[in-house]
Amino acid sequence: MTIQQMIYFVTLCQCGSFSKAANQLFISQPAVSKQLSALEKELDILLLDRKKGGKFQITPSGEIYYQTFCQILKDLETTAFHVRYASAGQTKSDERWWRS
Repeated sequence: MTIQQMIYFVTLCQCGSFSKAANQLFISQPAVSKQLSALEKELDILLLDRKKGGKFQITPSGEIYYQTFCQILKDLETTAFHVRYASAGQTKSDERWWRS
C-alpha cells in the first residue's frame, strides 16, 4: 500500500465518482481504477461497490479504511509541518508544539 493509493482512495470517496476524482487528481480515470484495484487486491477486500457510469457505493470495510486513511494523511501533513518548523531553526525549547 502506498501513500498515493491512500490519497486516490480518499479523493475518490470525497468526489463520489471515478471521473471527478481523476479530474481532481489530474490523472486519467483508468489510472484511478488501476490503483484502487491494486489496493483492493493487496488488502484482499472490496472497498467500493461499483455501479454503472463510474459511480460507486463505499462498503462498510471501505468506510473504515476511508476514516483510517484520512487520519494517516492528516498525521503525515502535520508531521511534515513540524519537520519544516524544526528545520527553520526552531527547537523544542523554543516552542511547545510537540505537546499539542
